[in-house]
Amino acid sequence: MVDHEALHRVFGSCLREGNLIPVDNLEKRSRQELLEALKSATNNCGRNKGYDKGKRSFQILAELNTRSLENLSYFCRFKETLSIHL
Repeated sequence: MVDHEALHRVFGSCLREGNLIPVDNLEKRSRQELLEALKSATNNCGRNKGYDKGKRSFQILAELNTRSLENLSYFCRFKETLSIHL
């Protein structure tokens, strides 16, 4: 939800950005709430073309610009921990 450009590359013009959760306080939202918002934002994309865990989530991950994640505290902690252990 942080990288709207990646979502547009995967879902195209059928993506309804208004149904996505705002980035502010994104990390305080429940996993279920995030999944429901992604499904709602892509439910007009057609059969098997909306968001779902698995193939579609990995397509988004492949398109993701990691710089868009740098404002998320969880991502910063993840990067920090990873650099310590590698």
